[in-house]
Amino acid sequence: MGRIAEVFQNSLAAGPEPVLLHECWTIRRSEAWWIDRAMKNRRAAIYIRPCLACRLDAAEQENAARQAADAVGLTIIGVWREPTRSPRRRRDGLAIRTAMLARMQTGFDTILIADVAALGRNLAELVAVLAEAESHGVEVLVALHASAHPVPVSAMLVQAARRSYAREAAAEGRAKALQRGVRFGRPSVEPERVEKLRVAMAAGMGLRASARAAGVGVATASRIRAAGAD
Repeated sequence: MGRIAEVFQNSLAAGPEPVLLHECWTIRRSEAWWIDRAMKNRRAAIYIRPCLACRLDAAEQENAARQAADAVGLTIIGVWREPTRSPRRRRDGLAIRTAMLARMQTGFDTILIADVAALGRNLAELVAVLAEAESHGVEVLVALHASAHPVPVSAMLVQAARRSYAREAAAEGRAKALQRGVRFGRPSVEPERVEKLRVAMAAGMGLRASARAAGVGVATASRIRAAGAD
């Protein structure tokens, strides 16, 4: 079983229990001694994807990756950056990632990223990219901002990426719904009901009686009364 397959199976076995990223930093920081020795004179490609799932924006991703490369002596041979986080640019982003992967082995032996979620748009895509890199003998390292050293991909990082993809899919779904005119949150009260409520309260009726007369809930009536007082 390859290392990526093992990481993938471990991430699935971990289930939905939350795994905080700072736990990964704490665990992997103790392994930094061998990274310094192994990274010298290695060539690295930096890959950047602005995305809703990523904890850093494009500039922060590149800065973190460059700092990590300097910390261990990696030679950066190029930066592959997807254009935007817009779903409409997905095809352009895939072309950029494909161009980077095509240079594996001959161009570099390490892929340096600031967030595991940047390498794919879902868990299956991420695992496929990691497996392809492993098959070519290319190591994927993650530049965590809490550590000066890049760390290998772990099951916990893959698990964190899976939750990030779920958040990204939800955010993109909300954005599409808003474009279609879907409204989120508490529904607004019709102006006629608000006016009827205010007239009833101005006539000296109690809160419950006014709410009943206007056809709204007591909580809604209380909120409208408080807004009027402000």
